[in-house]
Amino acid sequence: MNDKQTKQVPVSQAVRKWLDEQGYPLEMKVAAKLRASTQWQVRQAWHYSDFESGDSREIDIIATLGEPANKAAVHFAFECKASKNPWVLFTSDDRVTHIYWTRAYGIWSRAAWEAFVDEAGEEVPESAQEAEERAGAAGPYVSWTGPNGYALAQACKGNSDAPYAAVLSALKAARSCLGVAPHVAEVPARTVAHPVVVIQGPLVECKLDSAGEVVVESIKRGCLYFQQRVADIMPQYVSIVTFDGLDEFIAEAKEAADKTHDLFALRFTTK
Repeated sequence: MNDKQTKQVPVSQAVRKWLDEQGYPLEMKVAAKLRASTQWQVRQAWHYSDFESGDSREIDIIATLGEPANKAAVHFAFECKASKNPWVLFTSDDRVTHIYWTRAYGIWSRAAWEAFVDEAGEEVPESAQEAEERAGAAGPYVSWTGPNGYALAQACKGNSDAPYAAVLSALKAARSCLGVAPHVAEVPARTVAHPVVVIQGPLVECKLDSAGEVVVESIKRGCLYFQQRVADIMPQYVSIVTFDGLDEFIAEAKEAADKTHDLFALRFTTK
């Protein structure tokens, strides 16, 4: 077959393949779902300054529930990743014990954290049952559903560093919202930001059952307790959500954001 007989791949097809590999369609679909399901301000490809290096970086989506008086804001920083290979969330039933848990439910400004602590308390739980009870008490103000993990990895082949990089990106972008507000010129005093990683691909939970046997199950969403300290960010819960589980996550996050916003407004008027 000579060069004239060789069929060239259309530019549009080549670009579409590249888009799929880079995950851009996922970002666009997540942003569309957020706009359709909430009244939040949704910004794509938002740039921020890395507070460690000072370099300019980009996060896929920042979704914000603000208010006209600019007294409070609730942010969700979304990092979107497409992967053909499964991501594995390693979980344990006692992962939530002995955690400074109020700090782990979002990255809070001091004023926002004080308002939250006044409502939910800040003692470190000493048992799984106590942790569950405290999580229930704080439930209206945080988005935390699904298996609770202590590690996240990509299985099979591919970029094994992708989960770590995605989590770190979401964390840093969330932290940046406390320094530079994406929706107003001045950062509100009561600000909280939640890091979220959305994946287009399989997510599985890996745990031990009561007999000590390894169990692997497909899940739509979970939470990773990211234990590494990044500058001034306390160890933090990061929501890990598949695209198939995104509708449920948005519904829960919307309720949490509304109630958190109401709590901030109440504390602002009473103190």
